[in-house]
Amino acid sequence: AGNTLLSTDPLRGTLGGRPEPISWLSNQFLPTQSNVQNDPGTNAITVPNYLSYQPMRAVASQNVLIRTTSYDPVTQTQTVGVRNNGTTTLNGPVWLVVTPGPKSTAQVVNRQGMTMYGTPRPYCLIRRTSLAPKQEAVFVVKYSGVVGSSPLSTYTAMFGRGAL
Repeated sequence: AGNTLLSTDPLRGTLGGRPEPISWLSNQFLPTQSNVQNDPGTNAITVPNYLSYQPMRAVASQNVLIRTTSYDPVTQTQTVGVRNNGTTTLNGPVWLVVTPGPKSTAQVVNRQGMTMYGTPRPYCLIRRTSLAPKQEAVFVVKYSGVVGSSPLSTYTAMFGRGAL
């Protein structure tokens, strides 16, 4: 690792300046499979035991009010407020999922990533902590590539740890 191939090495034309990768053994299964002796990426294996895992998901709440300011075409930003209108605390972190408008070319510049479930949509972290009753969290969504007077986005607030 870290070595380069000499110009006289016949593998340089195929591999470039790096040596051929060395395979490694991995047994990253749950539960552990003692019969797996080879790299499952290159050899067929039989897995006699398996474990099903349902990933935890962040959740929406019905007791949330989302308010937005007018889109500012100069700064390409829109401020979004998420207010807990319920009587119980909503567990954090608090996420804002952005659904671009139809035929939108807008991109969310300050997104944390893309959602994994359904159609991938950009999401932003509003706050790491919970949202108490009647409390509001505010976030500025920064866009690029907006055509027209607005990105025509809609917003959904999601709460808690887990996949989006």
